[in-house]
Amino acid sequence: MRSYWDIHRHRISPDIAQIITKLRDSQQLMLLGGEIQSFQEEINKVQVTIRPRHSTQTQDIQVHHVVNCTGSERLTSQWQNPLLKNMITSGLAKPDALQLGLEVTENGALVNRAGEQSSILYTLGPLQKGCLWETTAVPEIRQQAKKLALELLNTL
Repeated sequence: MRSYWDIHRHRISPDIAQIITKLRDSQQLMLLGGEIQSFQEEINKVQVTIRPRHSTQTQDIQVHHVVNCTGSERLTSQWQNPLLKNMITSGLAKPDALQLGLEVTENGALVNRAGEQSSILYTLGPLQKGCLWETTAVPEIRQQAKKLALELLNTL
């Protein structure tokens, strides 16, 4: 159900919506909902095989660019980012109970493998998703950034 929540929950700014409308009207941009089955990069184009949403049939299309709009990686065990993987492996950070992000305190401080709060490592945004689900939209991240900035200023 997460994908349905994400597409109905998140907002787009009016300026960006206007740009997207113009690009769609001029047929420079095509939005397709579905699952990429395969793709092959060629010179100046990409050959993509997709299975459109609500269909069992596949469709081949040729495009200049592909934009992955699937969101952040789901489970911490699937993360490919070397920094994050190393932080977990070394014990500087640990996944949250749901393995959606990192275990953090209310102020965004990372919690290490031993359960201790860091005084120097903080995060905000999607890495807090397991502890704070609504942390992928700009208004919420902006509030987290302000709160963290004030927290850090108070420690100086």
